Amino acid sequence: MKNIFSNKQINNKIKTLEEQVSRLTKKIVGLKRTTNSKNNKNETERYRLALLATSEGVIEIDMITNEYYANPRFYQLLGFKKTEFEIESHFENILIHPDDVKILKKIKEDIEIKKKKHYVAEFRIKNKNDQYIWMSCNGIVVRNIENKAIKVIETFRDITKQKELELSLVKSEEKYRSLIDSQSEGIGFIDESETITFANPETERIFGLPSNKLIGKNMKEFLSEENYKYIVSQTNLRKNGIKEIYEIEIIQPSGKSKNIFITSTPKFDKQKHFIGSLCIFRDITENKLLQNTLRESEQRFKELADLLPGIVFETDIQGNFTFLNQKALELFGYSEDDLYKGISVFQLFTKKDNPKMQTNFMKLLERGKIIYREFVAQKKDNTLMPVLVHANVIKIKNKKIGIRGIAIDISDRNKWEHELIQSKSLLSETQKMAKIGSFEYDALSHQLIFSDSFFNILEINDEALKNNFTLFNYLIYVHVDDRKIFEKIYMSEFDDTEDSEYIYRILDSKGKIKYILSYTTILKDINNDPIKLIFTIQDVTQQKINDELVKNAELAKQTAQIKQQLLANLSHEIRTPMNGIMGMSEFLLNTKLNTNQLDYVSTIKKSTESLLNVINEILTLTRLEKGKMKLILNEFSLESIINEVKSLFDSNFIEKNIKFIIETSNKIPEIIIADETHIKEIIINLISNAVKFTKNGSITIKSSLIAEENSNIVVKIEIIDTGIGISKENIDNVFVKFMQVDSSLTKTNQGIGLGLAITKELVELMEGEIGIESEINKGSNFWFTFNAQATDKKKELNISVAAGTIDRPNLNLNVLYAEDIFINQKIVSMMLNNIGCNVDIAYNGVEALELFERSKYDIIIMDIQMPVMDGITAVKELRKNHSSLPPIIGLSANAMEGDAEHYMSEGLDDYISKPVTSQMLYSKLIKWTTPLKS
Repeated sequence: MKNIFSNKQINNKIKTLEEQVSRLTKKIVGLKRTTNSKNNKNETERYRLALLATSEGVIEIDMITNEYYANPRFYQLLGFKKTEFEIESHFENILIHPDDVKILKKIKEDIEIKKKKHYVAEFRIKNKNDQYIWMSCNGIVVRNIENKAIKVIETFRDITKQKELELSLVKSEEKYRSLIDSQSEGIGFIDESETITFANPETERIFGLPSNKLIGKNMKEFLSEENYKYIVSQTNLRKNGIKEIYEIEIIQPSGKSKNIFITSTPKFDKQKHFIGSLCIFRDITENKLLQNTLRESEQRFKELADLLPGIVFETDIQGNFTFLNQKALELFGYSEDDLYKGISVFQLFTKKDNPKMQTNFMKLLERGKIIYREFVAQKKDNTLMPVLVHANVIKIKNKKIGIRGIAIDISDRNKWEHELIQSKSLLSETQKMAKIGSFEYDALSHQLIFSDSFFNILEINDEALKNNFTLFNYLIYVHVDDRKIFEKIYMSEFDDTEDSEYIYRILDSKGKIKYILSYTTILKDINNDPIKLIFTIQDVTQQKINDELVKNAELAKQTAQIKQQLLANLSHEIRTPMNGIMGMSEFLLNTKLNTNQLDYVSTIKKSTESLLNVINEILTLTRLEKGKMKLILNEFSLESIINEVKSLFDSNFIEKNIKFIIETSNKIPEIIIADETHIKEIIINLISNAVKFTKNGSITIKSSLIAEENSNIVVKIEIIDTGIGISKENIDNVFVKFMQVDSSLTKTNQGIGLGLAITKELVELMEGEIGIESEINKGSNFWFTFNAQATDKKKELNISVAAGTIDRPNLNLNVLYAEDIFINQKIVSMMLNNIGCNVDIAYNGVEALELFERSKYDIIIMDIQMPVMDGITAVKELRKNHSSLPPIIGLSANAMEGDAEHYMSEGLDDYISKPVTSQMLYSKLIKWTTPLKS
């Protein structure tokens, strides 16, 4: 407090000096004004002498001419001689401290804008020694009758020492105050009347009041009557010079109570009169709360542990029990007195299990891993009890102090397991007699256990297959039309809350169809959570065959619908990127290309078209199975097909170092008539299969004429590889749908087992035959035959030009095109631009509606699936709001049977399925716009 008082004295002194300087400046201004009188030369001289005699530096500034004058004292203050430094108008920019330039700017603002007549400022100026000194500046502004500044007179006084002293005092007080304020404990002063006269921020927090309200408060306002009497008694001890630490409870103005420790030190003045106590306050409220919480927690833990039906224990690092719950004492036959006297964990185990227990105990302490083990414990009366122990290390501040865990008496569980084994044995015998098979799925261990009778029903005798049998294996035996029934069982993941039964068909290992009645039973624990699924199968072929025929028809229908939806989704997702590939290929063919480039692009285009054909065939798989697939006969060169297929696999042959050999009989006519698309697809499938299972060696494609009658011929194609081959027992499964010959091969050769099945059906559609000859590790020969008609035509050696290159007249149409996928926008827009159309693009149905309202269009092309609003909804909105509309053509990757008819029934005038070609798009525009043009 003494420092603060001295600082005030210095400030008052500085203020007094400033007033003196101000009076001197005013005198100088008066003298200067006198010199302006032409008739008063003596006064001018006195003014000059005054400037020379004054102890302050003076600068006079002529605001009209911007001339500066400084008296000698000003130069002396800076350590210069007048001859060494000439005061100029810009001296502020050279000598003034950079941080203080803003002060000069404010002075100029006060003079020129605020029209002040007097100002006082403090700033730093650089002296001759390049050191900054503090100056006090007192300025007087002389103004004319228009209140415009014409003269400014400034007096300067060196206040460096005062400033340094002032800064030193401020820093000293700030340091002292910062030290007090930064303390984590409260510091305060209480005088002899129990009044608080000083408090740091922590003291404010403890008492719940800011300092401006806390200072002057009496301790009585924060204490109960009893505690206040105690404080008064403590003050009496301080008066006798006794320092003491004590605990007391205070009550904040908000009503919240605080428990605090007070360290009270008496203070006396020079006359040794007691003036009060310097107090250190420490808030122990949370500690008290934690102590109470800890006591309650320990009590609660003990009570909960005593309520548990199992054993709860804690030990020290030597293995001595430090805690055992009541159940543990009861089970082992010990009392609490025994626990206090000392019980070792190793006392509770037999001689046989003791070494194992000690090893696990030490491992647990060393590695800190959780143990989960079964042991045979020994009670106080030496009787044995099997227990399951689950324990972990106790750590405090990363120091291991013992082990904590639980143990469960598993005597009853072991008894149940023994009874369960006996029950399973009895069940197995019963199943054999009743011809009922079963398996169990354990939800905890995820283990599957199949009964012998289960395999008997499936006619499975292979022990290796039995040992690795899974539900997926069983799914293979389930009839393809009935698999959805079984999938509902094993994919439900215990969703069903009730027991259920199912009837479906299987094909046993000998291919015989059997009707199976399956029961599922879900076992649950005491919390109603499922723990086990019991699944039984019973051969009810004789009893159910008639009913199953009816049910099978409905089930087959449902399966076909699901399959059709899957194929529709696959088709849609594949057709979308194909639209970009085919479109760009077509554009490339319309550009100038060299021979190699033309070959590359043609190969891309042909490959994409082949892929499209394959997709189309897959989409018609259901029609193929129903016998509705039609053959499309056309003229083609078999040799050309084989060469085209070869080009598709050239990179594979190089990568796998496979030699590809073509052997073509010259008896086969150069041009034949048959279903080129299906024959090409079959060859692609068989060569792809050969490449997949041939690591190196060769693949040979051999064609021969095996029958001829007039113009009707029968051609045989063979694809011979040196691959891994197929075992005799698996050959029958090669052409089965969704069947893969060897499950171990699926890890490296992905597939869904559909390609060869489709191939077989395509061959049979052409009234041909297909077969296989194979030997393990030597290779395979896949062959097929097909009927064809011979011609006398010769193969033409030329490169066809894409249809897209044909010149077409500009249509000059305004087209609104709604599409959300950028690549599709790009392809179709380019196609439309190439035939002279102006295209506006909408990213969804909403944008399409907005564009239609703003512009006039000759035709609308509407994608079906778009975000925000789909194409069909947009079409319905257009037809709802407009009586007259341009033709609307739908465009989508949906190409399933009936899609076009469905969408046109929803309001479209026409429909194109992706991928779209220029020719296809041009034809549609001509179809719908020619009547309009005419």
